[in-house]
Amino acid sequence: ENAADNGVEFALNTEVTSIDQSSEEEGGGFTVHTLTSNWDPNALNWTAESSNPSKGSGKPNCFVAHVVGGGVLTPAGATIFPKLANIFGAIAVQLGMDANMGVAAAVLLLVIVGLVFMRFLITLLKGSKGEARSIKAKYVVNCAGLFSDKIAKMVGDDSFKVKPRLGEYILLHKNQGHLANATLFPAPGKMGKGVLVQTTLWGNLILGPTARDVHDPETAKASKDDIMAEILTKCKELVPSFDAGEVIHTFAGARAKTDRGDWIIEPCPTAKGFFHAAGIDSPGLAGSPAIAIAMVHMMKAGGLVCDPDSSFNPYRRPIITPKDGWRGLKVGSDDPSKNIVCKCEKVTEAEVVDCVNRSLEVNTTQAVRKRTRAGMGHCQADPNNLTPSCEERVAQIIARENKTKASKVGRRPWPATSLLPQRWLSEGQRDTMRKMIPDFTS
Repeated sequence: ENAADNGVEFALNTEVTSIDQSSEEEGGGFTVHTLTSNWDPNALNWTAESSNPSKGSGKPNCFVAHVVGGGVLTPAGATIFPKLANIFGAIAVQLGMDANMGVAAAVLLLVIVGLVFMRFLITLLKGSKGEARSIKAKYVVNCAGLFSDKIAKMVGDDSFKVKPRLGEYILLHKNQGHLANATLFPAPGKMGKGVLVQTTLWGNLILGPTARDVHDPETAKASKDDIMAEILTKCKELVPSFDAGEVIHTFAGARAKTDRGDWIIEPCPTAKGFFHAAGIDSPGLAGSPAIAIAMVHMMKAGGLVCDPDSSFNPYRRPIITPKDGWRGLKVGSDDPSKNIVCKCEKVTEAEVVDCVNRSLEVNTTQAVRKRTRAGMGHCQADPNNLTPSCEERVAQIIARENKTKASKVGRRPWPATSLLPQRWLSEGQRDTMRKMIPDFTS
């Protein structure tokens, strides 16, 4: 969002379909071909986030494709960062404000926001099934996560293969959060740091993750109950007193492990000006600043020249406003700053409106949920807790602000990666969760 505020153009749900290399005689560089599909968010039942360059500065010099096999494309001759673009953008902001990080950090900041003054060309083609673009770039950084090996093969590099490792989490009610005042790790094993217990920033108790290799036949054999029982049992050894029946949600992610067994941070051996930041699994977030600085050094060694832009604003305005309990707040208030649309997380109408009207277009309840926490509370948008539910209230606000129908607003996907039998558990199902683990207190 901060990058978009500074003129970076974003295109979500866009796929990098191929990459062409230019010869040295032609001046080198790459032509990255992308395709953005036109689709119905409700039909796909998944997050629908689309770009709206007109909401930005009006002078985009960086193109971001957030997709399967996609990335951040900077036609200003700089870089392609894929799904980790938002993380790298946040890191760049922090590095840019720290003078002690030196010139490399400042250069990274400028690369991320696309302020690299080199010649570029964007050819826009309209198609009945979506929007195709061909972007000229002098340098490309492949940070495509789970799809980084596919991107590498587009330039003839088959030196590594991504072998995803799944990690599942169980999220408990905030009434369990007091049971841990620190992140509790078991002894690490061959698969990583192990299954841990910690309190989230918002007060929930979170359990996990697992570490299950997709290519391992045993992974396919495990049932959802097997996975949850494994997490609960291991976490009970760390915190015996939590109530497994207080689960409100489960979810999973996939680490981009590779067959090399280590992070791949290097120039591509088959394409000059192409760089890999691939296979970045845990602790990739903690390592991102160093990875980014290393990548900038590699690009500068390859000829990249950057100039600072004094108009760049590194600050992103907060969306969530601190609350003093329920003081001054009310469901159904005529004042948007006091009108609660999500009881569990005390999210106001004003916060949702602010979220929807920022530089990145928001047209799904899931997108609002990730930004404001509306629907992330213990009821998980249960209509029995608030009628209409918080998700429906958010959908109505999105529709109003975007001048569309609420029926056109994409909703939270279910089951997505959840291990639970249904979105809102019955008491019987909660008892089943409790019975999955032995009683360590007896």
